[in-house]
Amino acid sequence: MRHHPTWEESDFLAIQARLDAEALPEPVEAANGNLVVETYVIGHDRSGEPDHGIVLGRLEDGRRTFARIDAKPQILKEMEKIELIGLPGVVRHDEDSGYNFIKIEGF
Repeated sequence: MRHHPTWEESDFLAIQARLDAEALPEPVEAANGNLVVETYVIGHDRSGEPDHGIVLGRLEDGRRTFARIDAKPQILKEMEKIELIGLPGVVRHDEDSGYNFIKIEGF
């Protein structure tokens, strides 16, 4: 029978070191440039209509950023019908709002 270590026997420092070695890079707060969508969510209002979208994407230099989808609700509705992961877009930082916005290619 295989022995599984107890909490007291676990080497938490070694476990944490492995986790730290695989840590994600710090996100880019103010991003500008080309981006590929890695994941996304489209939010809805109380009536069930799409009203906003957020993506997490990878920039050309390998870093990641969050951005709001720059699209009207009707376009967001169209986006719900397809898979956005892997699609390219252009992200820009808006100084006034403090947000990044992305225009996804083809929309």
